[in-house]
Amino acid sequence: MTRDEFMKLKTLVEESLKITDDNVMDKTVSLSTLYARLLQIWSKELRILKIKGLDKDKVYGELYHHYKYKFNFQLDTKAEIEAYIKGDDKYYKIALEYAEQEIIVKFIEQSLEHINNIGFRIKNYIDLKKMSKGLL
Repeated sequence: MTRDEFMKLKTLVEESLKITDDNVMDKTVSLSTLYARLLQIWSKELRILKIKGLDKDKVYGELYHHYKYKFNFQLDTKAEIEAYIKGDDKYYKIALEYAEQEIIVKFIEQSLEHINNIGFRIKNYIDLKKMSKGLL
C-alpha cells in the first residue's frame, strides 16, 4: 500500500466512524461493508508485513555474517556488530519499510476493533439523544 493509498484509507475510516443525527441509522449497514473491505485489506497487508519481516531477518543475517567474519576491523561483541548492522544503509532501508508496513497493519487492526465496538457507541449515542429530549 502506498503512502497516498494509506492516507485515503485513513480518511475513509475516520469519516466512516463519525456518528451524527443524520447517519446513525445507516451506520450498521455501511460499517459492515467497511469491515469486510478492511478485513480483506488487512489480510493482504499482514502478508506483506510477514514477508518484509523475513526480508529484514535475512538482511540482518547476511550483514551479521559480513561484520563478524569478513569486515576489515575485528568486532568482538554482539553489540558492536549490531551497531554496524543498524548503521548499514541496506538494513536501514528494509527496517524502515518494515516499520511503515507495521504502522499500516496496526491501523487496520485498530480500525477493525473500533468497528466491532461501534454498536455500543451507537446505542450510547441514541440513549444520550433520548435523554436530552427527556425520553428516558
